[in-house]
Amino acid sequence: MKTKKAAGHDGIMAEHLKFGGPQLYVHVCLLFNSIIRHSYVPDAFGHGIIIPLLKDKHGDSSKLETYRGIALSALLNYLNLF
Repeated sequence: MKTKKAAGHDGIMAEHLKFGGPQLYVHVCLLFNSIIRHSYVPDAFGHGIIIPLLKDKHGDSSKLETYRGIALSALLNYLNLF
């Protein structure tokens, strides 16, 4: 996880997870184990924000095809704890 990046819509930054300490790691592990045990993923884990970015700053910004979508997802979506 890269640090010094903006928080997602959940307000969690990489620094929170990297430097949260052992107690945080235990709680995040319990959360993900519970997700597996109950076969239920919270709806919020699937939400994201799509930002349109101009592909070429010299292109025609009035045309839809000159943009590409970038999805910002909650940081917990990217954790690989298993």
